[in-house]
This record gives sequence, C-alpha cells and structure tokens, in this order.
Amino acid sequence: MRLLLLASAALLANMGAAAAQTAPADSDEVLYTVRKGDTLIGLAQRGFKREADHVVAQRINRVANPRALRPGSVLHLPLRLLRTQPIGAKVAAFRGAATVAGAPARVGMEVGEGAEIRTDANAFLALELADGSLLTLPSRSQIRVTGLHRVVLTGTAVKTFLLTQGRTETEVTPIKRGDSFQIRTPVSVAAVRGTKFRVSLPDAADAAGTGVLEGHVAVAAGEKTVEVPAGQGVVASAQGPGAPVALLPKPALLDPDKLQDEALVRFRLSPVEGAARYRIQLATDAGFIDTFAEAESATPELSFADVPNGSFFARATLLSREGIEGFPAVNSFERKQNNITAEAAEVDDCPATRCLRFRWRAGGEGDRRFRFQIAPAPGAKPIIDNAEMTGSEIVITDLPGGTYYWRVESSLIEDGKRQSKWMDYQELRVAPMRR
Repeated sequence: MRLLLLASAALLANMGAAAAQTAPADSDEVLYTVRKGDTLIGLAQRGFKREADHVVAQRINRVANPRALRPGSVLHLPLRLLRTQPIGAKVAAFRGAATVAGAPARVGMEVGEGAEIRTDANAFLALELADGSLLTLPSRSQIRVTGLHRVVLTGTAVKTFLLTQGRTETEVTPIKRGDSFQIRTPVSVAAVRGTKFRVSLPDAADAAGTGVLEGHVAVAAGEKTVEVPAGQGVVASAQGPGAPVALLPKPALLDPDKLQDEALVRFRLSPVEGAARYRIQLATDAGFIDTFAEAESATPELSFADVPNGSFFARATLLSREGIEGFPAVNSFERKQNNITAEAAEVDDCPATRCLRFRWRAGGEGDRRFRFQIAPAPGAKPIIDNAEMTGSEIVITDLPGGTYYWRVESSLIEDGKRQSKWMDYQELRVAPMRR
C-alpha cells in the first residue's frame, strides 16, 4: 500500500484548474486539459515523440474525431509517448564515500534520471537542482532519481526521488502550477509545491516519518487525510498516517562559545523531555550544504574525532520516540586542537646518578612552543621552569628524592596570535638516591 502526501487541498484545486496538469503521483501518464483550437494531431506535432502516436492517444481517450476536441476535457497521455527535456541537477558538495550511479561523487557532477545516490557511514552529499532546490543526504542513505524532466507539451516539470534507505532533508524552491516535486519511499509519497521538510525511513522500512519545517503537507492513506502544518510531523505506515505531533524544539547547546581544543570535539546539550535521541551534524557552512560529520546518541553528550582546525558550524536536533526530527539549532564554533599527552620515565643510559626523561606530544597542527615546569606542589613556585622550548622532551638529572608535580604548557602560534594551554599537573614520586 502506498501513501500519498500532498501539499494541501487548496493546491489540488489549483492544479485541477490548470491547462497543463500532471497525473497522480503513482501514474506514468500526463493529464492535459484541452484548449480551444487543440487537435490530437496538433498536440502530437508539438509534443509527441512520433506524430503517428496520436492514434494511440485517440484510442486511449476514446476520441471520435482527432481534429475536434472539446475544450475543457482532459486527455490522459502516456508519458512514454511524450517528448521530455532533462532538468539539470548536480552534486553541490559531498564528503566521504558517496557515489552517484556507482561512480565516486564529484563536485559539479551532473545527475540525471535513473541515477542512484548512495552515502556510506560518515559520508554526505548535497544535490542542487537547476531551480535552486536542494536535497541533502546524510550518512547511510540511498535515493534514486526516478524523474527529473520537463514535459515539452505541457511545460510541466517532474522531479521525483525514491528514498530506499536512511533519510533526506529537502528545501524546495516554490514551483509553478502543474509542476511536481516528490520524495517517495516504499510506503509514502511526499508531494509539495515549495517547502522545507524531512523524510526518514527506518531500517525496517515499514513506516516513514515526515517533519515539516516550513509550508504545509497533507498526508493521505486510504480514506484518511491528515494535514501537517509547519512545526509538526507525522509517521505514516500501511495502516495510515498517525496523528500529527509537534516537532521537538531547538535544543540548547551548553558552553556554545567554548574553544574546541581537546583531542575530541565535544558538545553538551540540555536534556529535553520527550527526546529519545540527540543528533549533531558538523559543516563548513551555515546552510549545511557541505556537511562532513554526524553523531547520534541516546544521551545529550556527543563527540567527534579527527576534526581539523578551523571555523565550523554545529547543527543540533532532537529525535522523538517516533523518530521524527525536531527543529535545528545552529551554532558556530572554533576548532584549534591543542591537547597534550605526556609521560616520564628513567633513562637507562644515564651519565649522571639518575636521569629522568619527560616527553610530551601536542595534538593538532601549527607552530608550537612549550614550557616545562616542576614544582613541589600544584601551583607552587616551580623549581624548574623552562620556557619557549621547541622540542618535545627534556632530561632532568640528579633530581633529589621526594614528591613533585610537573606539567607542560603548549602554545599554538597562528597569524601572530598565541593560544596557550596547560596540561593538568602530573604527580611524580622520586626515590632517594642511593649513596
């Protein structure tokens, strides 16, 4: 059973009044409303692949005289008979292992009908249509371009995509009367005229979630229709659409101005009642066309590894128990990795009575300077204080027995600016030297 998601009842009425119409979502035909002066032969000359196929259209529509059509009547024309022109679409951005029609994705790569787009784990792709509409695919998602053309006879545009795995977020530029833009799944079809919405398909593929951020979407199944306005979502299954529920609010990011300088980029969100899971995506742009990382967790704490230095954006959303994603909260953040790991050990080949080697390693890239200190207590005046070091180790000889505390400061120097960070004090117990 296939569910149909339509823009609104008013939209259907408008579409019915159009001279050039599109057929229902699951049809392979085009509906054409006859105008004064139209003939089947003339229509075939204008928009059929073969002029002789006007007889096929005459038989299907039971037209007695192909030269005398009644204005206002509706013709059912098989799409296979009609000339079409491809609508342009290209890869706007991608990250990771993303493929288009089995080939590795490339920025600017043309995408046409029949192409299957796939993203693996930690891969992302954004598809931009000629009218500016944008379709983004996060990781572990798969979609097929089943329709991307303009019918020459009617001038109507058909843009249809079949989501078979994962999810997609779509921002549709307002389209002309008679045009269609659809995101299908094995159990649903989302058809809109100009809106921003999401469609998700769980692994079981027995239900599809739709969340509306802007515009309106009506969800129909069998005899039941539910209109979903902006700010609400619905889960549709073979049994029909459920009741619309409010999208979860924007989550609050704790410490939004925190400099991300540790080995892992970490975010903490305020817990929200009703949130089953928390999701964060990272991108190089505020519009999240160039998304490069994503994490999801049952707790409001999420982390990312291998994030390079730079200025980025984090988009956080909450997922309801029904799997519907809520409103996004977008924050910018600075990434300048400057964490330090260190160790201390005795040196076997020591020219003195005792040699202690202190080694450290700074995470991240860039010009570094280090400062090494040993003190009798945390915060006390150091007994050894070496600054502006460029190396990553130091050997101390004949340190008397006792308990010491040592630490290393890493200073990252970029564009004449200095970012410094101390590691935590490390306790060091030195046995008395044997005489």
